[in-house]
Amino acid sequence: MVEDFAVRFDNLAFAGLSADGFCPDRCEIAPYLLNTRVYSVTLINTSLPHRWRGRYNEDTDICLRALKDGWSTVLFRSMLMKKAHTSRGAGETGMKGGNTDTVYAEGDARRAFADSLKEQHPDVVEVVWKFGRWHHEVNYAPFKRNRPRLRAGVTPTKAVNDYGMRLVRCKDEVEVVR
Repeated sequence: MVEDFAVRFDNLAFAGLSADGFCPDRCEIAPYLLNTRVYSVTLINTSLPHRWRGRYNEDTDICLRALKDGWSTVLFRSMLMKKAHTSRGAGETGMKGGNTDTVYAEGDARRAFADSLKEQHPDVVEVVWKFGRWHHEVNYAPFKRNRPRLRAGVTPTKAVNDYGMRLVRCKDEVEVVR
């Protein structure tokens, strides 16, 4: 579904799914966000001139570089990934993440992660203390005018492809089931 959406646009750099933990109340959120970071479950437009770089926050960095060049991104919240918790700071436990043996082997380097992104993008990144640890905070407002542009020959249609899903309402929540 995400790929079918994404291929209709010629300036969509990244499209992907948000993690379920970031969307606890799905009734109160828009089905997708434009022009933010896309991570973990990601479709990448391979015509991008950018490549992964750095050691920390590579996903946020590459999204910011694309956004600064006028590309768009879309992060779906109507369909979510069930991501295992990998946080290991402040006494938390989680499953082993992809960078556990490399980046995270040096202890809690969250300040270094945040500082690195701030150094790469001082115009839109601040280093903040929240949730008992250092984080980067990105101002995505400068990119709100970046708009996905339909490819030549693509005509929007009002027809709905539900991909075999149906909406089921449960109390105040809407769930999609197969």
